[in-house]
Amino acid sequence: MTRKKPSRDLISIVMITYNHEAYITQAIKSVLSQKTEEFDVELIIADDASTDATAKVIETFKKKYPKIIKPILHKNNIGIQDNFIGALNAAKGKYIALCEGDDYWTDSSKLDRQYRYMESHPNDYLVFHPVEVKDELSNKIIGCYPDDKISKTYTLEELLDHNFIQTNSVLYRSIGPYKDNNVKNMLPLDWYIHLYHARCGEIGFIDRRMAVYRKHTSSVWWRNSESSGKFWKKNLRPHLNTFRGIELLFKGSDKYQKIINTSKINTLLYNIINEVPPSSRKEIIHLLNKSCPDIFIEITLYLYPQVTTLRTEAGRLKTENAELREKTNKMYQDIEYQNNEISQLAEEISQIKNSKMYRYMKKIRSAKHKITMR
Repeated sequence: MTRKKPSRDLISIVMITYNHEAYITQAIKSVLSQKTEEFDVELIIADDASTDATAKVIETFKKKYPKIIKPILHKNNIGIQDNFIGALNAAKGKYIALCEGDDYWTDSSKLDRQYRYMESHPNDYLVFHPVEVKDELSNKIIGCYPDDKISKTYTLEELLDHNFIQTNSVLYRSIGPYKDNNVKNMLPLDWYIHLYHARCGEIGFIDRRMAVYRKHTSSVWWRNSESSGKFWKKNLRPHLNTFRGIELLFKGSDKYQKIINTSKINTLLYNIINEVPPSSRKEIIHLLNKSCPDIFIEITLYLYPQVTTLRTEAGRLKTENAELREKTNKMYQDIEYQNNEISQLAEEISQIKNSKMYRYMKKIRSAKHKITMR
């Protein structure tokens, strides 16, 4: 790392950790490997009372890099939100980058590229880039986020609709102090913080993969088809809290409130329908109705026109089906009638063939044929 010089900009890297002993060394080293010719850095590592050796790893790096690494080691667990916002408020930099303790950066020019971008775009309040997604179980890169094929320009309206910024990809223009508007237990919290900055200016994008997001079984976001029901039972309320926090950020704007409300309904519907297994779906819907009846009513009202349309369509198809069934039955009756007619005709032909008159006429035809041949 470059030695600190006077009057240079400072970039603060905020790294929150909890039981990241297996990953944090790589995370810290990826920060220390950054090229910093144009600026200085501080690495704020906020550990939320890990029960493994995460704090010891942090202390080891602190001894080696005392001017860069600034640990915040909580003795008691205070939760992701208070840990994160506390670390953001401890940051002294002109810019703030994020990298959680179980992720890492892969490009030593990441901060330099983002710093130069922000310096040349004074109206932008955050800049991000795509990251690779790594499955720790298979140890393979399984995708990219956001998808390479989607737009390369992004707006506040799009970010209000859905979160497309991975935590360890972003660099913010610092606008502290950071507050949660007294809305506790928000999840996802990074989406709230992205919007905290995006409301102040433009969103920048660098089309270069420069970090890795890990998917592992101890991650907050890890889940599969079997565990999705449990995940949403636990995190339904925190998701609603995030939307509440975002609503307060844009209080007074009917335009943005409408986007937030639609996003809230679509997010809940998508996850309940597509992620929650049928065995848990009824319980999640009941929990939503019990814990947040106003949202439940909104979803019901949102779905009502669609349900009405579906019912009308179902009625039309039912009528068409009944008409088709009636036509089919008539066709079968006609076929059966024709089969009976054919059977009767075949029986009459058989009777004629077996009659004495038929045999006599056959003999006459045979005699005529012989005479003709002579």
